[in-house]
Amino acid sequence: MKETMKKLAEVFLTCHFLISVAIGACGMILGPDTKLGYSDMFVPTLMAFFCTLPTLLTIQPEKLTTKQIVLRKLLQVLMVEAIVLSMIHFGFHGINSVGGAFTVAVSVLLVFAGASLTDWGRGCMEAEDLNRRLARLQKGM
Repeated sequence: MKETMKKLAEVFLTCHFLISVAIGACGMILGPDTKLGYSDMFVPTLMAFFCTLPTLLTIQPEKLTTKQIVLRKLLQVLMVEAIVLSMIHFGFHGINSVGGAFTVAVSVLLVFAGASLTDWGRGCMEAEDLNRRLARLQKGM
């Protein structure tokens, strides 16, 4: 349970950062003259929270096959796309054009890819550290 909460916190913080950058970039493209209110500062936090929830699909204590991982990641990215697009459409300023929807959808994919790459890199570093410790332990025996 502790590992799951740690993983969710890492995903949340990574998503929060990347969503903030994506909102800034999309805002500069789609509405550079738009003024934001203080309530708009909570948007990245809300999106990061809701986008972290589908991560529960891929956090499993047992080993998954490659096919299961790919299917779960695909389902996860589709859920994240649906969450973000529906939040923007129903809860926030809305999307006024097909180009705007496309820009947001591509931004969501880039944020998802960035979060996934960050998670993969962290996993590689942990595996490398574990291998080093195992090698030292085997030398000591």
